[in-house]
Amino acid sequence: MAFTNDEWYHLEYRLTNARRNMRYHDEYSEPWTNARLAMEEILSVKKANHTLPQIGDLITDTEWPDDGLGVILEVRDRRKSKDVYRVLSREGPLWLDKEYIEYQCRLLS
Repeated sequence: MAFTNDEWYHLEYRLTNARRNMRYHDEYSEPWTNARLAMEEILSVKKANHTLPQIGDLITDTEWPDDGLGVILEVRDRRKSKDVYRVLSREGPLWLDKEYIEYQCRLLS
């Protein structure tokens, strides 16, 4: 399942706060342990919802389902963030960003 933009940024905000709390408290104190557990929970949620599309996969945007389907045509170097996935949509072939495809689109196949 993909995240909406609001859900994604809310998770990132919570993760940043947990990291900050771990920095400011003594190691193995109760606030530090609570922050560490919260950070592990957030990372597990992100990992469970993280998908890596492959060539030939059908995708759709969860926020704009009326835009139709897309097919992954090519995958470039995933270490980059811009123009990683080439997708064939009804507008033609497009290069799309890694964050958009992996976290905001839903895999259908």
